[in-house]
Amino acid sequence: MLTAQSFRLIRKASILFLIALTVLLLADLHLPTVIGTKRFDVGKKFLVNGKEYQFTFLDGMLLEDGSLSVKVDGKDYKITIDTTPPEGRISALTEGFSFVSDTPVRFYDPKDRGGKPIAFGNEYRLRNEPLLVTLEDEAGNVADALCTPPLLEKLDILDSQVPLTNISGRKFLLASRSPYRLIGRSLVPDNSAIIPEDGAVVQHTLNSTLIIKGLFYSIGKVTVLGTGEFQVTDKGMLYLSGQANDTNVSSDGGALVCLNEVSVGNINLNYANYVVLRKINAPYVRISSSYTVYVVDSNIETLEIDNCATVHINNSFIRTMNVSTMSNVNVYSSRFESINISDLSVLNFVRSTVGKLNTGRGSISKLKLSTVNEFHIFDYGIGYIFRTKAGKTVQTNGRLYNVK
Repeated sequence: MLTAQSFRLIRKASILFLIALTVLLLADLHLPTVIGTKRFDVGKKFLVNGKEYQFTFLDGMLLEDGSLSVKVDGKDYKITIDTTPPEGRISALTEGFSFVSDTPVRFYDPKDRGGKPIAFGNEYRLRNEPLLVTLEDEAGNVADALCTPPLLEKLDILDSQVPLTNISGRKFLLASRSPYRLIGRSLVPDNSAIIPEDGAVVQHTLNSTLIIKGLFYSIGKVTVLGTGEFQVTDKGMLYLSGQANDTNVSSDGGALVCLNEVSVGNINLNYANYVVLRKINAPYVRISSSYTVYVVDSNIETLEIDNCATVHINNSFIRTMNVSTMSNVNVYSSRFESINISDLSVLNFVRSTVGKLNTGRGSISKLKLSTVNEFHIFDYGIGYIFRTKAGKTVQTNGRLYNVK
C-alpha cells in the first residue's frame, strides 16, 4: 500500500513530467539553415515554397539546390539546399614550419576517431605527425582530402647498406643512397618514423612486410619494388605516393592511411580511423569499420565497403562497388558499372551514372541528377529518384519514390 509520502512523490513526478512534455510540444522547431545530403525529420506536414510537401522530412537529395521557403505550423524558415562539393582541389605547399593551402580547409587529428576539426583556414603549423586535411563545405559535401607532411626535424639519415628491419627513431631515406631493402617482417614502432625523400627507392625482398605502428611518410614520389606488403596497425599512419604496383596495403587498426597519386596492389583495410584514396589505381579495395573514407579522382576495379560511418566518393571510376552493414556513402560526379547496397546502408548518388543498382535488405538509395540503367529494389529496400534518368526498374518487396 502506498504511503501518503509516496503518493505525494508520485504526484509531484507526474506534474513535472507533464510540464516537461508541454514545454517540449510548445518549443520552436529548429531547422538547419543549410541541408546537404542528410535527412532532417520534421515529423509533421509542412509547406515548401507555398506548396504542401509530400514527406514529413527534409532531404537535400530530394530538393533542388538553392534557397527555399519552408513553413511549419505557420512559421517561416529560409533554408539552403546544397549537394554540390566545393570547386577545385587542395593545392598546398610547405612554407617554413607551416602547411599553407590556397583555399580554406579543415584540419583533423587522425588519432581522434570521430573528432571535430581542430582548425579551419588556409594555414596550420606542422607537427611531428600528419593531420588530415579536407576541402568541404558547410553542408558536408567533400571535394578533396589530403594530409599535412610531418616536421622534418631530428631525423637520422639511414644507411642503405643495412636492411630496413626494426626501426628506432625518425629515419630519413635519401634518393642518392637508394635502394633501401626490406627483409622479412620489419617494424616501425610507435614514436618512430621512416620518411623517404622524393625519388627514394625501397626494395621488397622475399615477399617482405613492413608493419607500421609509427609513421611511414613519403616526401614526394617514391618507388617500391618487388612483391610485399605495408601493414598499418595500432595508431600507425601511412602516406604513400609514387609507384608500388606489387605492394599490397593492409591495416588492422591505424589512425590514417593516405594513398595519393600511387598505383598499388590490393588494399584491405580494417579499423583504420581515416582512409584517403586520392588519384590511385587499384584492382581491389576493401575497407571495413573505418570512421571516414575519402575516394577522390581514382580508378578502382572493385570497392568493398563494410560498416563504415561515412564514405565520400568524388570524380572516380569504380567498376563494381558493394556496400554493406549500415554504411553511409555519398557519391559525386562518378561512374560505376554496378553497385550493390545492403544491410541498412544508405547511398546518396549525385550527378553520377551507374549501369545496375541493387538496393535491398532495408537499405536506401537516393539518386539526384543522375542516370541509372537498371534499378532493382528488394527485401524492404527503398529507392528515391529526383530529376534522374532511370531505365528499367524492378520492385520486389521494396518501394521506389519518383520525387517531382
